[in-house]
Amino acid sequence: MANNYSPNIILREFTADVAIPLEHQCPQLQIRSERGERTSELTEIEQKLQEINIRFSQFEERLYRMEMHQHGCPILDESGRTTFIQSGSLIQNFTKCNECQCDYEGNLYCKQIGCPFLNCSYPLKPLPGQCCPRCGKRCLFNGRFYESGETFSPKTCTYCSCLDGRMECSFKFPTHCPRLDCQDQETPPGECCPVCVNINHCNFKSCSPNATCQTGKYSATCRCKKKCGQGTLCINLPGLFICKCLPGFSHLLDDKTKNEIKSCFDLNKNKINFN
Repeated sequence: MANNYSPNIILREFTADVAIPLEHQCPQLQIRSERGERTSELTEIEQKLQEINIRFSQFEERLYRMEMHQHGCPILDESGRTTFIQSGSLIQNFTKCNECQCDYEGNLYCKQIGCPFLNCSYPLKPLPGQCCPRCGKRCLFNGRFYESGETFSPKTCTYCSCLDGRMECSFKFPTHCPRLDCQDQETPPGECCPVCVNINHCNFKSCSPNATCQTGKYSATCRCKKKCGQGTLCINLPGLFICKCLPGFSHLLDDKTKNEIKSCFDLNKNKINFN
């Protein structure tokens, strides 16, 4: 019996699920490809294959989005477990103070919870379980309202604060007040430390030779020796003194008819224009 098998023939078996090799479909293309030639048919086939790959990738992406649309978006709950929220839903997490929204393609977008504008100068910190600050309650003191967080001094050395509708006051006595060696003591208005009264305060104060000491109830002051006139301020310097105009007065002038006393004009009263 003769053997018809020829060693020069390559046999291939293909099933319906296996594509037919390109060289069997287009033998001329295979020959030209082996020669290094490139045909328009081969370029066209490669472009079609590339388009098919792109469409297949798009199909896979759409399929993934459809699956995510059915399942929603994965998110961690407060216990750390992974849960899913429905597409199009919005949830708020007051522990992290953010809100997350799941779109219809399975994408999760999170941002900080927006807080409203507060019309108060001293907002209070958020309460436990809340994320936004708030305005505290006002306080009524001596017929006047004070904002929460506002501090004021209703009288000497007393400081009060409004705390969410509750007024708290305390007396601040200075710890560095000088020790007084006198029997009669009194605290001057606007001060916290007492001073000696009914004494000559000039005994404890030195003035410039161009000034004289004048004692008062609570302290002594140095005043220039009749060299500065009306509307001026005498400033003592070592060995001399200068005259300066008070606020509202201008143009220091020598008045030789009054023993060379330097005076300043009140511009508002005399309506003098020196420009």
